[in-house]
Amino acid sequence: MKYKEQRKKNRDKSFKEGVSFKKDETLIEINSAEFNSTVKQSRSELKNLIASVLPDIKIDYAENFDKWKSYFDNLTVENPISKTPESSSEKENLFLVGRGIESAYYKVKNLEERLSKYKIKAPFDGILVKGNISEGAYIVPNQMLGEFIDPNNFEVSVNIPVNLIEKIKLNQSVSIIYNDNKNTITGNIKRINRKVDEMTQTIKIFIEFNNKNLFEGKFVEVKIPMGIIPNSQIISRSLLINDNYVFIANEDDKISKINVKPLFYNKENVIVTGLDDGTRLITSNVSDIYEGMKIKVVQR
Repeated sequence: MKYKEQRKKNRDKSFKEGVSFKKDETLIEINSAEFNSTVKQSRSELKNLIASVLPDIKIDYAENFDKWKSYFDNLTVENPISKTPESSSEKENLFLVGRGIESAYYKVKNLEERLSKYKIKAPFDGILVKGNISEGAYIVPNQMLGEFIDPNNFEVSVNIPVNLIEKIKLNQSVSIIYNDNKNTITGNIKRINRKVDEMTQTIKIFIEFNNKNLFEGKFVEVKIPMGIIPNSQIISRSLLINDNYVFIANEDDKISKINVKPLFYNKENVIVTGLDDGTRLITSNVSDIYEGMKIKVVQR
């Protein structure tokens, strides 16, 4: 099949990256001349079949003759067919089926449906972000022609630890943070995958949001409220050693290790349990640090 670019008098749009289209505008049109002839032939065959049964309908099913005659007169090879008249009786229905009217009708409808796919229209207002073909190119079945998106509607996926998934609800509001200015917009959780990633023990959730200032592929930060985690602390990720423990200053101003349990990570911090209020964490870089090392504590 050969692709041809469709341009109307009131617009000058081509199938190229960055071009915007309104809903129902033609994105591309495939040359359908050959297949259109097949469709016209099937319409003609249906009309011939109806012509062959009209005399019998006039004699045996006179109450429906005017409907069939009107249908026959309005049927043309140039225009899509309409639904055939309803049968007035079971006997008439069997007669029409036996003569192949129903089969011919659905054959035409099937071909017309295929023909409609030769012209691809925009399903919504959007922009073409990828165009893989040019005017005059040949295309084959299953070939990807391009990528069309709504530039204001976005979806972002986030991996959540499986032990926290019970705190997540469909349609829950979350905060989307973007740009260096930390602009914030609101999104909603639309889907939750029920399969756990065996390697990371996380579950993927999908968040939808609208914003005209963002672009496809841009990094954003997501904040999901999960309630209060009892006896937990938020600390810098740099303080967590081997995802297992942290160094602290004990009452004797010596280095000690305390085992903690990390519950949730982001880029900078981690939420852990196992620390008491008032615990003095070692936040400065101490070279060759070891448990029992004597230090001088400087409160900040």
